[in-house]
Amino acid sequence: MSNNLTLIKYQLDDNDGRYLEDTGEVITSSFIDENILHDLIEVAPLAKLIIYEKAGSDEFSEADCLQNEKIPEILNFVEKKFIDLFKKVKINAIENSEDELVNTMSILRLITNLYSLLKTKYTEYKSDNTVVVKLG
Repeated sequence: MSNNLTLIKYQLDDNDGRYLEDTGEVITSSFIDENILHDLIEVAPLAKLIIYEKAGSDEFSEADCLQNEKIPEILNFVEKKFIDLFKKVKINAIENSEDELVNTMSILRLITNLYSLLKTKYTEYKSDNTVVVKLG
């Protein structure tokens, strides 16, 4: 399973409202750790999105996406992961170990990037169903 989430805006086919792959515009993306992804799916199972190659085509692919209506719950989940990170960090350990410091900084960056992507979807594109958070 891919470990990237992409916030992407699609245009819909004028005739039948299908999502069109060739119109996808990436807004932002974020890496997601496999363990966090697994836990996130427990909170909000993925949905399947059918994306057509181009207007008038019957060729399509399926993509795993976050459910738009579950974004608030997922944001809450990410906020808890952020707090948990600080609860687990032992300041003495990261002060005395460059490996621990680098690892903690990487996890922090992962969580904050993920939060930023989700917050963008929620605040700027909340009611826009042509903007989806796609896995892959």
